[in-house]
Amino acid sequence: MPRPGKTRRSPVSPVFGGKPAAASGSPEAPWRASDAAWQPWFLAAAATLLAARPLFPSEGAERGDGLPVVMLWLALAVMWWLFQAGRPRIRFRFGLPDAAVAVLTAAYAVSGLFAVFRGTARPAVNMLWEAVGFGLVFLFLRQFEWPARRVRAVLAVMVATAVGAAAFGLYQYGVEMPAVQAAYRSDPERYLKLAGLGEYLNNPDALRLFENRFFSREPLATFALTNSLAGFLLPWGIVLLAATGHTAARAWLGGRRLLRRFRDSGRGDASAEKAPGDAAAILRALILLAALSALGLCLILTKSRAGYLAALFGAVALAWSNRGVLGRRVYYLLSAGAAAVALLAGLAFALGGLDPLVLYEAGKSLLFRGQYWQATWRMILSQPWLGCGPGNFRFVYARFKLPDATEDISDPHNFLLEVWATAGIFALAALLVLLAVFFLRIWRYGKASRSVLSGEVGTAARPAASPGPDSRDARRLTAALVAAWPLGLALSLLSSAPQTLASLMVGLPAALLTYWALQGWVRAPVRQEAAPSPGEAGLCGLAAAVLLIHWSASGGWSFAAVSQSFWLLAAVGLSCLEDAAGPSSPRIAADFREAPGPVAYALTAVFAVLTLSCYATAYAPVLRCRAVMEQASRSDVDPRLALAALDAAAQADPLAVEPLLRRLAVLGTALAQGGEGSPPGLPRGESDQERLRQDLDRTAAELLKRAPNSDSAAFSVALAYLRAAERTGDAEALRKAEAAARRALELQPGQVLYRARLADILHQQGKSAAAAREAEAALRQDDAITNPERKLPEEWRVRMELLSGRRAGP
Repeated sequence: MPRPGKTRRSPVSPVFGGKPAAASGSPEAPWRASDAAWQPWFLAAAATLLAARPLFPSEGAERGDGLPVVMLWLALAVMWWLFQAGRPRIRFRFGLPDAAVAVLTAAYAVSGLFAVFRGTARPAVNMLWEAVGFGLVFLFLRQFEWPARRVRAVLAVMVATAVGAAAFGLYQYGVEMPAVQAAYRSDPERYLKLAGLGEYLNNPDALRLFENRFFSREPLATFALTNSLAGFLLPWGIVLLAATGHTAARAWLGGRRLLRRFRDSGRGDASAEKAPGDAAAILRALILLAALSALGLCLILTKSRAGYLAALFGAVALAWSNRGVLGRRVYYLLSAGAAAVALLAGLAFALGGLDPLVLYEAGKSLLFRGQYWQATWRMILSQPWLGCGPGNFRFVYARFKLPDATEDISDPHNFLLEVWATAGIFALAALLVLLAVFFLRIWRYGKASRSVLSGEVGTAARPAASPGPDSRDARRLTAALVAAWPLGLALSLLSSAPQTLASLMVGLPAALLTYWALQGWVRAPVRQEAAPSPGEAGLCGLAAAVLLIHWSASGGWSFAAVSQSFWLLAAVGLSCLEDAAGPSSPRIAADFREAPGPVAYALTAVFAVLTLSCYATAYAPVLRCRAVMEQASRSDVDPRLALAALDAAAQADPLAVEPLLRRLAVLGTALAQGGEGSPPGLPRGESDQERLRQDLDRTAAELLKRAPNSDSAAFSVALAYLRAAERTGDAEALRKAEAAARRALELQPGQVLYRARLADILHQQGKSAAAAREAEAALRQDDAITNPERKLPEEWRVRMELLSGRRAGP
């Protein structure tokens, strides 16, 4: 008997088009049967969004790059409940894992609301909606029923997308990157100005950091960071490995039959066994082997050490979990896999994409992560309950950053620490509950499985579903895969990192070819064992575990293009265990519940309000501001036009910080270069200068209000006032520069350059004793720093020695 409050699904899934077996006289049967007409379309729409999201970068989520996708998910939820409205009763899935995700999302929302008032509001609001989108992906996918073939079909869409991304990454490595780097070398100044990075020409440190990244050969595909690309490829690479193993086994049997048929036909034996699908199975296996090689090579070229470890764990665990089926052959497969990895690594080395430094610097990389984790732990202890708020990690982290730490990171490179530091202890507890339920259920109900290859290879298995509904579902998902690539390209045009047409031209053919090759695995007969289908659920669990291992030492939890893979795998894996056929065995009671029909109207209204709220607070202002900022970029030649456009951008988004930062730079330059004989477009009279000073005060005050916890914003204010005082030595401007520099140093005490700048400002004000104290403190701090990238530049070191008295002046 099912537990109270639980409802067993009907033996035939209504989502697949079969008529549910309802009790005679049941009033719910007619409207439940009508679900078959529209729910598959919702699944296709969801698959389109899932496949489109990795096709443009999500690392700029705090800038609002992912908001269009969140809006589409919210609109999809509104349509879902609108289709449910008008029925006597509605049916939905909501159990312990769903409650955990709801609590996790609510914790992010509460923390985000607090961050709006106590931190930098724009990234907090943007990332709050991203968190809502994560929860919605999980809860929405849980509403479908997940028979084995449906699981494989949706996983195949994501695997094909990953192979397409890997193919584009290899194209970047071999063709696109060398061409772009050659263009930069021919005229760096022109290239930087065309890319909107002209300010790097006056900042040697920023230029050096940019060029170090620019001339790296690691492929990025449709991502902004190599670790993000590795995180996306990893789980789907494991699924592809399982599908390739299954298809290769069928191809091996088919090849033997073809060989036997050829031999028997040569003898004139008319009774030779016919196997019309054997040639197709062999072709599919060859394509999947090529796809797996491309994905593996791209993963190796990312130089993600955490990715290497996660992939090793996943491959070994996959082989070991199939030891009951493979027997002693598992050791041969492991040896063959090791040889294949060595071959791919050798190819990467020959191409110049892999070098011994990847291994030699592993200790340094681990040391850096230890620094991140140590500072994050101190940060957590300072605010354990609600965290710093989504999108505000890098601002608060700066206060606890170790002096030797190299990078200004936006996440701690560990997903558990990130959740706790960002959204507090309740979010962490909810996530741990979800993970415990997910993996314990898979372990408990999947350990009886002999394989996680999903599907029988032999001929004894009986198909579990009729071919008609499966083929219709397959056509919809094929259309979803095709539509996802142009949709991803279109959505990227709304982001801060638009993609080129090359991603579509290279990635889509590779994705479609892989998807066709996966159909042998997708349509394979389903086991008729009594136990729940552990193959699909176990595969989802293993792929999710691989991603979590990667996240244990790298970023990506808050990047939608990567993290949605986890939410998909968790939702499908949990639902698959509940929906698996196995009436004669212990099973997990499905979390489907029923509620009165009017609840659908209420939920429609709730999601409609959420959609409008997302549009009003994030989507519309961010896109309006971005459009006006484009106009400002084209007006840089005329400071007055640029100031007007930037002011309009700041008004278009009342929470935006970037327009104010740009205004500060323009105002500081205008005040420094103004006066008689100034270039055209700059103020000449004293009244114009006074208006600019007032504008600078207003802009600085508004910036510090919008980003009160940003050390870089405070330091930008200090630099703007310094520029304003260059020509006239304005004492009031220097005083304001000192206050802003002290605020920046308070927000990031480990930044020695801030202290050196403060000493210099004090010296310009004539405060010699205070300047000497700060200069001496800067020198002591610089002496304690062992990381050469964090030490003072030589010219600043000399200046501090002069101010402190360590070195005599000329």
